[in-house]
Amino acid sequence: MPDNPSSFDQLQTPCFLVDVDIVKKNAEKMQERCKKLGVKLRPHMKTHKTIEAGEILTNGTKQRIVVSTLNEAEFFADSGFDDILYAFPLTEDKINRCKALTKRLNQFHVMTDSFYGIDILEKSPPHNGHWSVYLKVDCGYGRAGVVWNDPESIKLAQRIANSSSIDFQGIYTHEGNSYDSKGSKQIKEKGQTNVERLVEFRKKQV
Repeated sequence: MPDNPSSFDQLQTPCFLVDVDIVKKNAEKMQERCKKLGVKLRPHMKTHKTIEAGEILTNGTKQRIVVSTLNEAEFFADSGFDDILYAFPLTEDKINRCKALTKRLNQFHVMTDSFYGIDILEKSPPHNGHWSVYLKVDCGYGRAGVVWNDPESIKLAQRIANSSSIDFQGIYTHEGNSYDSKGSKQIKEKGQTNVERLVEFRKKQV
């Protein structure tokens, strides 16, 4: 197969193809929707793992992205991306790499869902003395995060908010329980349930 095939006939299967125009159209649609809602979009990089798609999804700004691994964080940081959220509950073996990213970037955020996570962050602060932290909340999916209606979850959120070495950025959830939905109606219903649970969780923190 040629390095730069010019027609479908020159492609050999299996072959992965991306319609860039559709990708751009979908990205623009989401960016416009978030703008109308007055919220900031933070697209996830874990599926495509490419600089090109990252630039499209951030509208060329290379700002405000989510990654699932430190390899991804370092890869995008190497290519000029900033304001990166490492969206996986932190473990102690990854602290030094997170510190390095905190030093390299203007904004680097970590995630936790346990008192253990807070313990290791407070024990080893970054160069500026403060970690930027999101709390992962489980709204019913059951994979990761503190359970939204568990009193211990509120205690953890309060500890994060009151920590002298943590800047509490907010709460984060993964709506994986929508994957088995049948149609847009069920997706919207599950989304509404998650929103209501997040709002209730937030109110209990006050």
